[in-house]
Amino acid sequence: MSKKIILFIGVIALGIGITVFTGHSHSKKTTATKNVVSTSISSSSKQSDDEDALNVVNQFIKAYYNYSNSDEQKKQSLPLCTDKAVKELALNVKGTNVIAKSELEDVKIGITKEGEYLCLVNYEFSGLGIRPDVMVIQTKEVNDQYLIDSVSLPKAD
Repeated sequence: MSKKIILFIGVIALGIGITVFTGHSHSKKTTATKNVVSTSISSSSKQSDDEDALNVVNQFIKAYYNYSNSDEQKKQSLPLCTDKAVKELALNVKGTNVIAKSELEDVKIGITKEGEYLCLVNYEFSGLGIRPDVMVIQTKEVNDQYLIDSVSLPKAD
């Protein structure tokens, strides 16, 4: 029950842009923009790290939701992930290449806590119309670069 409430509050907060989150949104029809709400950052190094982590989240979402077959999706997403995330998303599983096209339409990213991002994604899957998805993504710094460390796709029960 508490997962449903947290997911619902997160989706509502992303949808109406509550200033608790630092928002990042882009669309295939517009250029990427970043709206920063009043958040105090203690140092420029911290701000740079936050931007680097947010950038890898954005790159991952673009790679994960823009593909013409499952092999392309895996190939694009794999270099952005830690071994843990690769296993969670089964990006290392070899097998049948599924021919399916996905195209990212829109994404809103909210920072829930350091290194964790709540993402509301709209994408078109194989011409079947626009579908929503909610992701909770955690990042991790590895060898001076940020990678996706965990991805969960919470679903309502």
